[in-house]
Amino acid sequence: GTLSTNVGYNLESNNFTVDLNLADFAISNARAYLTDAMNVGKIEGLLDGQFKVRGNLSELLKMAISGDLELKEVDIQDNQNRAVLSLKELTADVNDIVLDDNRFDIAEVVIDGLKSHFDNLPNGSNFAQFFDVPKTATEPKEEPEPDTTLTTEGKPMKLKVGRFQLKDAEFTYNDQTL
Repeated sequence: GTLSTNVGYNLESNNFTVDLNLADFAISNARAYLTDAMNVGKIEGLLDGQFKVRGNLSELLKMAISGDLELKEVDIQDNQNRAVLSLKELTADVNDIVLDDNRFDIAEVVIDGLKSHFDNLPNGSNFAQFFDVPKTATEPKEEPEPDTTLTTEGKPMKLKVGRFQLKDAEFTYNDQTL
């Protein structure tokens, strides 16, 4: 795949803009980063995207992200090579994401050719097993006492999706507890 960028920065105001263009980025490159949280055996697909990031270096969480993305020919399997999820194409048109406001304004999401299944097993489910990664044994660390005088209230998520379309989807539910 290819990545091209264009970066602008104003020294006086600390404002910045970053334009990112991804073409045919292999998402299999992300597998190494996912194995700590998921039992991923295989992850394949291609990512295209055009993103614009704008903000101020003094207030990074207030930066705004917008753009378009497209995932193609996605195939995710667990570490025993069992299918977890596949899709032909996912496209998203992002108006604005601002982390500081917990705001996600998505103009459109289209998912085509989604295939997945849910196995209800006597000891959980296939998805629970997919995300049940054993913790590695480490030396216990002494952690400082939490400061109970500081309290922060989380901002509620503001999610807006203008249009959501699911085309040609297949979902199978297997109950193996009976």
